[in-house]
Amino acid sequence: MARIKTIAAACRVYVGERRSSKSLACARDAQQRFERTVYDTAFGETRLTGIRAQHIRDWRDRLRGRSGEPLGVAAANRTLTALKAALNFAVYEGYATAQLAGELRRVRPLPGGKGRRELYLDLGQRRALLHAAMGAARDLIEGAALTGARAGELINATVSQFDARTQTMVFSGKTGDRRVPLSPMAVALFKRLAGARSPESRLFVRDDGMPWRHSDWDGLVRDAAKAAGLPAQPGAGTCLYTLRHSFITEALMAGLSTLEVARLVGTSVLMIEKHYGHLAGQAARRRLATVAIL
Repeated sequence: MARIKTIAAACRVYVGERRSSKSLACARDAQQRFERTVYDTAFGETRLTGIRAQHIRDWRDRLRGRSGEPLGVAAANRTLTALKAALNFAVYEGYATAQLAGELRRVRPLPGGKGRRELYLDLGQRRALLHAAMGAARDLIEGAALTGARAGELINATVSQFDARTQTMVFSGKTGDRRVPLSPMAVALFKRLAGARSPESRLFVRDDGMPWRHSDWDGLVRDAAKAAGLPAQPGAGTCLYTLRHSFITEALMAGLSTLEVARLVGTSVLMIEKHYGHLAGQAARRRLATVAIL
């Protein structure tokens, strides 16, 4: 217990706890956030006994990035949530005193970070984006467009998670593992990516053969969007999430139920109904018009 003295050490313990009690995907998400913002930094070397609310606020403010875009704020707030969870766990385990919990309560999320990307690409625009993309970025864009999976679920997927016989894929994300059916186009993509590679190999890798790191693809997707004549500004333009949003929109408009879509993309029916309920209603009205009630 005595050796857990710094913020970075507390974060590593928390990642281990997430791995054993929650899921590998949950632990990986936290670890990647801490690798980018805590580990090997002066902030990470701060002793637990010396943390004050202002230290955390200063760190939080640096996370938003230079643009100050609302989506940068949203990402900063998610990382802040992970840090607070790690430090509160340190208090719970006795690595730090209740004073730390009090300091954490004084740190609020950044304002203006609740917005989501609402950019939707129709079929022609999605095809134009794919045509403009190059190499490994094109594969990643195609994977997002065909599955609606999160970026992290795609870049961490291995060959063994794809089952060509049943034409299904197991995605591992923040909501755990889910096995989903694949469209014929998605099956063809994953067969090509899997090839004769070993089961533990990543399906999606960079052009240099190395695993994708978080946000490696951002600039590549923006470049493809710009070449395709699509919105490409940082924070509000085309990104991988745009393909997820477009997948959900298309699936609901095509008549899939909110439950089916929620299972496909790894989220809750409540979230689908909250953000996309109007689309489900429109599809239901179209189907209802074909029912001979009287």
